[in-house]
Amino acid sequence: MLDAIVQQFSTFFNPNQANVFEVLLFLMAIIWASGNIFRRFKMPLMLGELIAGILIGPAVLGLIDDTEIIRVLAELGVFFILLHSGLESDPLKLVKNSRFSFFLAFINVFVTLALGYGVSKFLGFSTETSIFVGMTISFTSIAIVYSTIKSLKIHTKKVGRILQSTTLINELLSFLLFSVVASLLKQGEFNLIVLLWVILKVVLFFIFSLSLGYKILPKFSKIFNTEGKKGFTFTLVVALFFGLIAQKIGLHVILGAYLAGIFIRQNVREEKLYNKIEDRVFGLSYSFLGPIFFASIGMHISFDVLFSKDIYIFLSILAVSVLSKFFVGFIVSRFNNKLTIRDATAIGLGLIARGEMVLILAKIGFGQTLDIPGTTDTVLNETLFSSLILTVFCTTILMPVGLKFLAGYKGIKLVKTNTK
Repeated sequence: MLDAIVQQFSTFFNPNQANVFEVLLFLMAIIWASGNIFRRFKMPLMLGELIAGILIGPAVLGLIDDTEIIRVLAELGVFFILLHSGLESDPLKLVKNSRFSFFLAFINVFVTLALGYGVSKFLGFSTETSIFVGMTISFTSIAIVYSTIKSLKIHTKKVGRILQSTTLINELLSFLLFSVVASLLKQGEFNLIVLLWVILKVVLFFIFSLSLGYKILPKFSKIFNTEGKKGFTFTLVVALFFGLIAQKIGLHVILGAYLAGIFIRQNVREEKLYNKIEDRVFGLSYSFLGPIFFASIGMHISFDVLFSKDIYIFLSILAVSVLSKFFVGFIVSRFNNKLTIRDATAIGLGLIARGEMVLILAKIGFGQTLDIPGTTDTVLNETLFSSLILTVFCTTILMPVGLKFLAGYKGIKLVKTNTK
């Protein structure tokens, strides 16, 4: 009976796959509706967009296929998400924070990487896949952390300040790891000489990028800071240039987009013009191209892992993703910075949030073939891919709910402080 209803629904609402505009209209309408539902519950819109992709994809209704146009728009979505993430990152602010945030982020990233690698190897996956999984779950979502602590009005308090600076440093360190791992996967071999060459290449790329960003781009400051000079268009030119440079030397284009965003932020001095550029990039990132990317992720997810003998893989990935971040955040905050139990718990909970970067890297790993003779296996198989996506779901719900409980718990106060 249910199958018959679903079939009739699919037949009536199934858009013409050959008509790009019909597909886009249907896709964006579903995304908009799902996003509004999640907004009412004060949950990240990203989850609604993922669910939209699941509903209309092969896993449920099968209304839309992952066509070439959707794949192209999704790749552009990744590019603009990272460009916007760079625009919102301000590494200069890190100087104003204590060494504690650097220490916490460093320990957090590498403990998560090591545990993710160890668990994946124990589950029987290859070295390449295990390193990729560990690197992927090392990311903490800046966007989800920032939006959550602002909505709870704790961003001006000690816990909020620590979480903001720690997640920013965490992302920068994870990006360095991603640069090395992505380049190693393209090399197709793991040995000391290759590793040293890849690290040298990444370091040279960052030196080159920093030189361009802080020496050359300021010479174009008039373009950024004068009305009518096509500052947004020049922003796209700079982002594409950095992205292609990264791609040419064997890194990923999203690293160049992220760095370009950071440098553009430093060179736009007038707040009005910066807000205009940021608003346009945000619109493309989270109102058009980004939602298509998140929906396309949902189209590939499979729930078979939840109903098969491989469920232990998902549970293992989820456990190491949550526990590694939480206990490192709690223990380091409690005993190194001597925070209260509640504040240390809040920091541990804040660090478990996964978001858009895990989705982006999962999609990259799912689509990249291992460079091993005689195999066509991808870095992430369907089980690992779905496990990582489901982990994002769980942690993205758990973190805001946990922090909201702590922030509203009677009898405990969060004192405003001016940390240095």
